[in-house]
Order: sequence, then C-alpha cells, then structure tokens
Amino acid sequence: MHEKNRLTPTSHFVDSHGLTLHVVEWGQGPKTLVCHHGFLDHARTWDKLAQALADEYRLIAVDARGHGDSDWVGPGGYYHFQEYVRDLDAVIKTLVPEPFVMMGHSMGGRVASIYTGTYPEKCLGLVLVEGSGPQTTEGEAYPQLMHSWIETTRHVRKKERKTLPSLEAAAERLKKSNPKLEHTLALDLATHGTEKITAGYRWKFDPLHMSKSPLPVTLDIVKHFNMNFDKPVLIFRGLDSEAHCDTPDMGEWPGPTQLIDVENAGHMIQHDNAPEILTHLMPFLASLFKKAPGNP
Repeated sequence: MHEKNRLTPTSHFVDSHGLTLHVVEWGQGPKTLVCHHGFLDHARTWDKLAQALADEYRLIAVDARGHGDSDWVGPGGYYHFQEYVRDLDAVIKTLVPEPFVMMGHSMGGRVASIYTGTYPEKCLGLVLVEGSGPQTTEGEAYPQLMHSWIETTRHVRKKERKTLPSLEAAAERLKKSNPKLEHTLALDLATHGTEKITAGYRWKFDPLHMSKSPLPVTLDIVKHFNMNFDKPVLIFRGLDSEAHCDTPDMGEWPGPTQLIDVENAGHMIQHDNAPEILTHLMPFLASLFKKAPGNP
C-alpha cells in the first residue's frame, strides 16, 4: 500500500436514524477491524494502532454520537447507551463486509460486547482494551440516580463551555489526565478532539454527556450478552490503570478468552504502550482471519 494511503485516513459519514455519524477508515482489503472509542474520546484515539495495522487490515473507527465530528442529539434527546450499539450497527451495515473483528476501549468495550452478543454470527472475535463500565448498581441507588439525571439535564447544555486558549493548552490538559501521554500524540488528539472558535478552542463532545444515566448498563447486564458470544476474546488490562476492567472471570464469555496485563500503561493503553498491544493483537487477528470462511 502507498505510504500516503496508509498514514492518511479517509472520512465517511453515515446516517443512523436521522443522526450523521463520522467514521474514520485506514487501510484497504477484506480483513476488517471495527473500533469503538471510550467516553469523551473520538475515533482518532486508534491512530497508533491503525498506522501499524493498515498495511494488512482495514480499520473502521466510529465517532460515537455526541463525540468527535458526529452529530449531537437534538433538544429533548439523550445519549442512552443502547443507541451507541444501534449506531454501530448502522455503520457496519453501511461500510463493513462480514465477517469482521470488533475492538473497543473503555465504554466502547461495553458497546462492543453488547454488539457481539447481539450479532455473534457477524463477528470473528472481540478485542477489549480496558473495556469497562459500572460493575453493578444497587437497587436503592436508582431513585437518586434518576433525581440527579433529571436535575443535571435541566441545565448542563446551558452552561458556558470552557474555552482553551490554544491547541497546546488542550494537549497539556490531556497530559494532565494521562501523564504517560507523549506530547506529539497529545497534540494530535487535541487537534481532532477540539473545534476552533473565536476565543480559542473547545472540546467537541456534547456537554450533555456530563450527566449520569439513570439506568447504567452494568456488567451484571452485559454478561448476558457475553454468554451469547462464543468466539475468541482478547482483553488488554493496563497494570497502572485505576479503572475497572471487564476480565474473563467476570465477563462469563463461554469461548476462549485471554487476558494480557500491559506494563507501563494506564487506562489509555493504546496511547501508553501500543507496541505491547500489537505484539499480541497481530497474531490474534491473523488466527481469526485465517479461520474465516473463504480462507484456506
């Protein structure tokens, strides 16, 4: 593949039930890896992995609704978790030939797990990079969650959004959240994660995300989807991460699962230690696609 094609991703725009979703594509060919980012992130979070894989694989990464360059929901709408899964289905139906491999980071891991459990016949395997979300929510917490959600959604979009004076300032904000982040990568992520306004820059994500769902999709729920997916699952966990990670013993997948503990990496493993991910991801993908229908 020509170097320019490999390193320069292509943008697509897909309609999902009236919202326009932005999708980024790297690489060419029939072997496709579909990627979903985490909370308040965007599709370009996969840049490091994509550039290393694009000679052999086609990567499709979605900006979830209300993130990156995808549409926000309109007045009166909200970001219910199941709609991320439905949006992912719209992208796959439009752009992705079957079968493919699914990969998700953090919240995107939960999205990916639910999708593969809903359409197990479409996916060859699942890759989770610190795939996570709430483990459980006690029943008595739901009234307070509902109260907080209603009150927060009254005003969260009405607040003035914070302005950053420069892309450098945005990059420094990302590095404050993740001290392991290299400056060049931080600047690239800030470039794709902000929009230019008269006073400077501001994050692209919809501030409505800052309200907590009154009905969180917990691991107690997701494991029932997991039990419907019997293909191989590869899980990466950052040893320096303070986030919860869905592991094989908790996820209850019936098929073969493998947990890789990644050194020198926190929650954002794809930024902190991409080479270690690739060491295990590349043979995993090669094995899955070798066994795919139509391959010898």
